[in-house]
Amino acid sequence: SKAVAITASKGQTHDILAAAGLPVVRTLPIEHTLDAFSPSLPLVFKADDGAGCENTIVAESKEEVIAFLESSKTGNWVVQPLMEGDPMSLTGLFNRGSARLLSVNRQKIMRQGQGFHLSGLSINISIDRIQFSELESLLQQIARAIPELWGLAGVDFLWNARGAMILEVNPRLTSAQGGLRKSLGLNPARLVLEMR
Repeated sequence: SKAVAITASKGQTHDILAAAGLPVVRTLPIEHTLDAFSPSLPLVFKADDGAGCENTIVAESKEEVIAFLESSKTGNWVVQPLMEGDPMSLTGLFNRGSARLLSVNRQKIMRQGQGFHLSGLSINISIDRIQFSELESLLQQIARAIPELWGLAGVDFLWNARGAMILEVNPRLTSAQGGLRKSLGLNPARLVLEMR
């Protein structure tokens, strides 16, 4: 439950992973928008406890940023710079400070209006050994930074010239896990049941 509480907040997840020295997309509370990101546009506003592409708004100009900040949005919001990169995810099995990488997935995310839409997934894509090793190491570092994570979880990230940039951690079944059994030839739920 502690891991769920931590990762339910994009801001808190960012702070913990950044403190551990992990490559994470900068994420700040909405009240720091103009000071922290004034030269960086576009910006992405997200509900701090949102899931996937829900409650995500892209502001292309300073005028759109100000309009969003002045609107009557309720709830907690965070802001990130809109970064270039391929939207990807990892599916991992976490167990009290350690992790096993099950699959690397490519997300098909489209711009839709002022937000994003997940239109599909390629599950368990083929990547070279060096990339797989880097992502496996990244998953292990996340497990050490949030040792309360247990069971199946997903990590959304962008892959660009800097490597993997973490967006968020999802301590739950994700869209990618629906196709794991077919792509891996094993039952991921059984892996969880066999954990001690």
